[in-house]
Amino acid sequence: MRHTLRHRTAFTLVELLVVIGVIVILVSLILAGVARSRGVAVRVACAATLRQYAAAQQVYLNDYDDWYVPVKWGFNPSPDPPWPPPPAGLEPPTIEHANWTRNAGFRRALGVKTLNQSRVPYGLVCSRAPLAISGANKNGYELARSYGYNSTGLKWFAGPTIYYTGFKRKEVRKPATKLMFVDATSAAVSQSGSEKFETLGEVYGPPNPDSQTGITAYRHERGANVAFFDGHVEWLPKRQIIDNAGLWSAKK
Repeated sequence: MRHTLRHRTAFTLVELLVVIGVIVILVSLILAGVARSRGVAVRVACAATLRQYAAAQQVYLNDYDDWYVPVKWGFNPSPDPPWPPPPAGLEPPTIEHANWTRNAGFRRALGVKTLNQSRVPYGLVCSRAPLAISGANKNGYELARSYGYNSTGLKWFAGPTIYYTGFKRKEVRKPATKLMFVDATSAAVSQSGSEKFETLGEVYGPPNPDSQTGITAYRHERGANVAFFDGHVEWLPKRQIIDNAGLWSAKK
């Protein structure tokens, strides 16, 4: 008896489902790898941007008698009326009298031509800073919605305007370990605001749009880019930033 050999030319339903499952897994792995690579690329680009601020700070130190740019030394975007005088017993750290994002000396060091603004070109903000990006206008992007300057440990005065004392180069202990600038949602940040991001995010809301300021923004793989007082920049995971007095307390 002859047996006729039959060659199967079609897949069974089970085999087809297995093949589809394997393809889905492979595509998922590829997409996850692409997303991770893209995230790393954005993080590296943001770090490069932050290095420009660290470099501008070094220029400012040389121009202003070893003072780092003040975090906020009064705030008045208009020259009329003039800047208010400093409160008694609190002398300005430099002759520049403005929030650091508007500080003319610092902006010159940064290479920004618009001196009486707090906005900068796109290349000077983090591309993952939604408040800075969405709030852009013809004058540029809001710097204070992209990066914040450490004010932890500074004496300050709250009146018609807010004044901070500043950091002198010799006062900063172990500058290679102390946070200077960081991904954030407002110009001035501190240790006390380092844990709020997951709760408040980067969305300002009612009743007071300023009630959610001072927040460290963990935009990059559950971490943030940090510029240190010695000028170098590195990425740190959130767990190394939150309530880390050794990182935030520049004078200790």
